Amino acid sequence: MNKTILAGVAIFALLGAVLAVPMMQHADAAESKEKKTVKKETKKKETTKKPTKSTGKASSTVTVEMVKGSANEGCQKGNKCYSPFEAKVAKGGTVTWKNVDSAAHTATSGNLKTGPDGKFDTGLVAAGGTFSQKFDKAGKYDYFCIVHPWMTGKVTVS
Repeated sequence: MNKTILAGVAIFALLGAVLAVPMMQHADAAESKEKKTVKKETKKKETTKKPTKSTGKASSTVTVEMVKGSANEGCQKGNKCYSPFEAKVAKGGTVTWKNVDSAAHTATSGNLKTGPDGKFDTGLVAAGGTFSQKFDKAGKYDYFCIVHPWMTGKVTVS
């Protein structure tokens, strides 16, 4: 009787292994296809138009990128965490922050030393997300990322 039970368990295990191989191959194929799709989408995102370099003149709209890799310290050297570092916008104009990094970021008015000043806050902007802020009052606005405080930028409204 023990031999019969043992034989049944062995057959059941063998049947399970035989069925598992095609299922694993299917899962691997689906994962590979998903990776290729993500890779294509990433390439499309990387080839999108880069933000316009600051010309020194105020514009009615400015796009600031939360730079890829800025979640890691080091981008603050040369002010490369937000691009452009200083957004110059005309009074009544709009600044749009676009997150091209894989980590979530904020653009929060104020500075690390004194903290947020309440003038504007994007909240968490997820990877691929955007946030727009209209500026009706002339002035200079420093901002930083609450999550990655080495990330700093400026908005100048004239």
